[in-house]
Amino acid sequence: MAHLNSLLTKLQLDGIPNLAAKAAQYSDHINQRFSGSRVLSLNLAKQPVAIQLACESLPVEFNEAAGSALSALSLAEYKKCLHDIRVALGLNKHITLEELDVRFGPPLGVIEYSRKLLDEFKQSFGATMPPSVSRQTNWVDSAYVAGAFALVCKRLKKRVASKADILAIASIKPKVYANVLAKLEEFGKRTLAELESGGDTLTKTPAKKRPREALVD
Repeated sequence: MAHLNSLLTKLQLDGIPNLAAKAAQYSDHINQRFSGSRVLSLNLAKQPVAIQLACESLPVEFNEAAGSALSALSLAEYKKCLHDIRVALGLNKHITLEELDVRFGPPLGVIEYSRKLLDEFKQSFGATMPPSVSRQTNWVDSAYVAGAFALVCKRLKKRVASKADILAIASIKPKVYANVLAKLEEFGKRTLAELESGGDTLTKTPAKKRPREALVD
């Protein structure tokens, strides 16, 4: 607990009501789930990740770059540990296009076309399934949402978010991500063709200015 409190102080999160207690609870759960783990990166990331999960539950803003620095891991390594811990604890969260819009601030039109792509995907891919299966399919799963967002950004050659960021926020593995992109391309051809021909929304609306980041792969 002393080390956890020290990290909270370094992250300038000490004094926030209930945060230390929640972080301690998450730390206990993580330690139980990964008891005996010899994976160095996981052991280094345990307590910063516990604090991040506590912040997300309140919610309180958390600086992932600072968390990775305190764990002595690269940001990519830290995000992988965060993903693995979330999966182990059953904390995979379902993201929305609105969350991606707020987090990454893409050019105007990206969210609209992402939504349009998801709608076409649901209609086209759903038509290949028995109705009962289609009704039970989670069409707003994080993998589909993040995949549509990434694919639209990629087709527009917009520098919005890195592949690592997309994988982390959606809590998906690279192979799942690649499969989702392939499915979206197969069953979203009409929207993607319209997008690449220069849709009205994207050609007539000025884009937001954003700092340059890695291009979505």
